[in-house]
Amino acid sequence: MIADGPAAVTFVAPGESADGTVAAVSLDPMGRDLGGPSGGAADFVGEARLFGDDFFGPSVPGSTLALAGMTVDEVLTVAKGLPEGTRLLSTLAWTIPDGVLAALVAPLATGGSLVQVTNPSRLDSHRTAERTTVDRLA
Repeated sequence: MIADGPAAVTFVAPGESADGTVAAVSLDPMGRDLGGPSGGAADFVGEARLFGDDFFGPSVPGSTLALAGMTVDEVLTVAKGLPEGTRLLSTLAWTIPDGVLAALVAPLATGGSLVQVTNPSRLDSHRTAERTTVDRLA
């Protein structure tokens, strides 16, 4: 999304500065936040965690090019076919456009989600742990 005006948050290298809000990011390998603002910088992970994976920007026109020469409308038409809210278990490669459409766009277009598996020997444990509802296997 391109917004009018200056960025709300600017990320800079350590020791550099920028106008506006300064954000700090923890280097914790488990993705923990800083526990609140630190040294005048906003705790980015702590702030970002409060928001879901929702997009609040303007709608994208259906005629906009989206993937491999296809428009948004064409991508969504091709990606249909899964039940609403599908939780897809997939081992498909993300080839363009077929793999991306079948394994990524299709579940998202239904309001669902994706569990991408790279170790097919553990499919049953992934199905159980992730509570998947549909498989698409290579």
